[in-house]
Amino acid sequence: MMRAGFTGNFRRLRACSRARFRLWSSILKNPVHLVYYFCGIRLRQFMSKTQTVLCLGDSITRGVYSFDWVSALQQRLSGWRFVNAGRDGELAYNARLRLDEELNCNPDIIVITLGTNDVNAVTSDFNTRRYIKKARLPKTPSLAWYEKNLRAIVACARERAPARLALMSPPVLGEDLDNSANRVLPDYCAALQEIARENDAAYLPLHEKMREFLAATPPRVVPPPLEQGIGRARRAALRHYLLRQSWDKISRAYGLRLTTDNIHLNSAGGMMAADLVEVFIHAPADSYTKG
Repeated sequence: MMRAGFTGNFRRLRACSRARFRLWSSILKNPVHLVYYFCGIRLRQFMSKTQTVLCLGDSITRGVYSFDWVSALQQRLSGWRFVNAGRDGELAYNARLRLDEELNCNPDIIVITLGTNDVNAVTSDFNTRRYIKKARLPKTPSLAWYEKNLRAIVACARERAPARLALMSPPVLGEDLDNSANRVLPDYCAALQEIARENDAAYLPLHEKMREFLAATPPRVVPPPLEQGIGRARRAALRHYLLRQSWDKISRAYGLRLTTDNIHLNSAGGMMAADLVEVFIHAPADSYTKG
């Protein structure tokens, strides 16, 4: 019996050794196989150590029409994987509709930056009609509807993913702090902050940081007014992608300090967002929700 058991184990060991020999023979005969083998090992090691940050938002997050603060964070934090789930022109309602799909990345952290289009949509009748048509909204945008959709987004995120959650306030709309949009924005920020408090989420005060900076540094020239529509945003995009001008150069040409077109961010405004998110990522899990 002992001899039979030894023989069986020896045969299994020999079969395993032969399989390994064939594997390595195949790998060494073709250098491409060798590359695939070691890349596969490195990829598995990377994925096992990497944590995922889902950034849900609008064009401010997407970073095509402005400084890409999500990519800036990816370059800073090599041990993290950032998923950019920003979509141009979206309100909180639109983001709520696609959230379930976005959560398939199994995030460890979720950062939500929504509200720019919700506020812009209520600044004039022209903008209201434009957003209802473009974003296919089922009703007229309002603060109450924004709050309702944000609560639904947070509830879905809490149900689907055991992730740390941060709500970042939307940036200024125009650099004239007394314009109609910036007079409305604090109400949206207050609603966002209340939702964060009720759901043990972090509140990242991007709007407040930008407002503080603009108030403390008077402009050299009078900033241009916030336009209806997206004419200046399109002109800025043409200058960036056709003339290869940096977002900061475009910003200076318009006499702006934190935005490229009164809506989207230059590098100074984008780094404010990136810094807030980075501090949140490295902070203890309960540091934003104590008290």
